[in-house]
Amino acid sequence: MITKYDGFAIETLDIKSMLKSGDKNLNRSICDVSWYEFGRQLEYKSKWNFKHFVKIDKYSPTTQKCSQCGNIAEMKLSDRTYDCKECGNHMDRDYNASLNILSEGLKTINTLATKEIYACGVLSVERTLKQEKLRIDSIAA
Repeated sequence: MITKYDGFAIETLDIKSMLKSGDKNLNRSICDVSWYEFGRQLEYKSKWNFKHFVKIDKYSPTTQKCSQCGNIAEMKLSDRTYDCKECGNHMDRDYNASLNILSEGLKTINTLATKEIYACGVLSVERTLKQEKLRIDSIAA
């Protein structure tokens, strides 16, 4: 799975506050999933395979924000669909949140990409490749 995609974005969740909901069935489901371990493994494997990995802040309103127009609406946990009063967007609550997570992840990756961070402090990928070729040539000689 890791090699098929260029990167991953996940939302960090406040599991402790989610467990305070009082619903025993929901609490059992939350504990069974092992969110922390899933995120840890995904981050590890992403870095190992040189893929982008972005964690979205747990306080980002991914569920309450309209993925089409950006309007924020208060929602209860029992609300399973997102209905935007501004633009008329109507979709599944989790799908709407996933689009917001994707959008935030892409913004973060684009922000990092514009900071011109390159290997060996070189500003050009081409020069970096030439530098690596010179090292290989000098080792072979």
